[in-house]
Amino acid sequence: MTYRVVLNTHAERQFRKVPQQIQPRLAAAIRLLATDPRQPDCRKLVGGKHHWRIRAADIYRVVYTIQDDHMLVTVVELDHWDTV
Repeated sequence: MTYRVVLNTHAERQFRKVPQQIQPRLAAAIRLLATDPRQPDCRKLVGGKHHWRIRAADIYRVVYTIQDDHMLVTVVELDHWDTV
């Protein structure tokens, strides 16, 4: 079963700001969420929200939510690891 992966507008803007040479690696990591949103290296964020995060392209953090009933993964934030 594959999930549909979407980026919200905030994450889309952040993706466009990522350097061109890193965008393909970051996009590949986001596409992998469609087949397995709970990858072995993902972490559930603490604080009452239902957010998960993965580290992508070695220096970026991808924060996303999972809706199993709709088979939907929504990327809500992309951050450079140093700014987190």
